[in-house]
Amino acid sequence: MTALVYSKEVRMFAKKRKAQASFARNSSAALNRRKRKRNVALKKVLWRQRTFAIREFAMMDERY
Repeated sequence: MTALVYSKEVRMFAKKRKAQASFARNSSAALNRRKRKRNVALKKVLWRQRTFAIREFAMMDERY
């Protein structure tokens, strides 16, 4: 009985280690994940700049 429980725990531990290993730093998936994050962050910044530029231009347009 104890051997069965032990083997189950070991298997669960191995599964957890595998999950951590697949979330490694130097894998291609990690590289793509970082690329995606960076791309999204850049898009957010560009959109923010764009909206502020449009808003400022509209305000400038109203003045004259």
